[in-house]
Amino acid sequence: MKYALFFALALLAVASAERHAIIIAPRANWPDYGVQSESCRMYKDLVAGGVKPENIVLMSTEKVSTHKQNPFPGELFTDDSPSAPGKDYSHGCVEYIDYDETLMTGEIMLAIMRGDVEELKKLTGKENPKALQSTADDDIMLYFTSHGGPGSILVGNTYVHDKELMETIQYMHDHKMYKNFLFLMEACYSGSMFLELPEGLNVYAITAADNHHSSYESHCPPNDVIDGKSLDTCLSCYWDNAMEWFMEGGADHTLDELFEHTHDVVQDHSTQNVSHFGDIEEMGKLTLRQFMGDLPAKRFRSIAKDNSEKIAKSDVPKHLAMWRAIRADKSESAAAMKAYQEEVYKKAKEEVEVMRLGRALMNEKAADKAFKTAAETYSVDCVRDLSMSLVKECGHSLPFSESTMNMLRNICLPGLSVPNANFNEICM
Repeated sequence: MKYALFFALALLAVASAERHAIIIAPRANWPDYGVQSESCRMYKDLVAGGVKPENIVLMSTEKVSTHKQNPFPGELFTDDSPSAPGKDYSHGCVEYIDYDETLMTGEIMLAIMRGDVEELKKLTGKENPKALQSTADDDIMLYFTSHGGPGSILVGNTYVHDKELMETIQYMHDHKMYKNFLFLMEACYSGSMFLELPEGLNVYAITAADNHHSSYESHCPPNDVIDGKSLDTCLSCYWDNAMEWFMEGGADHTLDELFEHTHDVVQDHSTQNVSHFGDIEEMGKLTLRQFMGDLPAKRFRSIAKDNSEKIAKSDVPKHLAMWRAIRADKSESAAAMKAYQEEVYKKAKEEVEVMRLGRALMNEKAADKAFKTAAETYSVDCVRDLSMSLVKECGHSLPFSESTMNMLRNICLPGLSVPNANFNEICM
């Protein structure tokens, strides 16, 4: 009788377990097209797999799909389709946005993760804000796609730092908010967010890049054509696209297989080095079904090799401006060239200011070498704080180029705090 009762309770627990998901896509600019297209694709895959819409929290925007530059108003694509209509991922997604571009902040993201409805009421003014409402029996997935820097990710115009993210995950674990937690992050230097993730929290994190490299975008010009029309933007993020194609290949793939496949595919055309962290041994054999349900699509084996243009995220603005100038007609060419020149100048100014920073803290030959050479060991806190100083004082923006990151790491030797630098002299 005792065993029968135990078995019945076990069955009841399984039956009552739910899948929950959070999708954070906190960018609302046309050059960030891939952030929105991939996040909507993920939302639609989760719903198709059977995850209840009421169990998905979506931070996103309609501003990209309805942008004046979009030749297909209200639609979003992740892959080019030069001579035929593409597959739209906007419809069935943007209608269900819970937090739009006016509410894209790190504070709101972390409150959603904690399930802190009262805090969300204060932050958003919403009467019934949506938050993660999972239990110790539930499996959850968080998919984040945006820009990142050393130990930081960009949420709207605010930042979430690695320590804040780790504290929030620890809170979720301590408050028994999940059984297993799959965290997927697309951002430059995204591996730096999980270097301090402890084992034993039942978290498996996969990041588009390690802590040393930028991530890349794909289907950039000239591979941005849908049904004969150029979109003049990158349609997707490289790792995201490889990941979602693999997911759509079947729910029986394991987390280890997801990591291994995307790691191997992405290294063909980039240096970003897909990475994984957390309870890899314990959770690696779990299947996608536990987090995404029964994905109906079975198209993975029919995918052609992705030979589209791949661009490091820090180089995307310049690349897009160049292709707008290349494609411009006579009436638009002068304005397009001016915009391209502005992007080239901005890039050059940032490089010069980073070299001026190096020159102020070391001799010129050492600064030149530091700009060109990667440093394997460094103070993560120092690099993060120094990068934030470049943003605040000189107007730099994420993601940083790998040359900039080389300089910051070479300045920030292990154990060092942020060195004193007169940014009034460094910034131009």
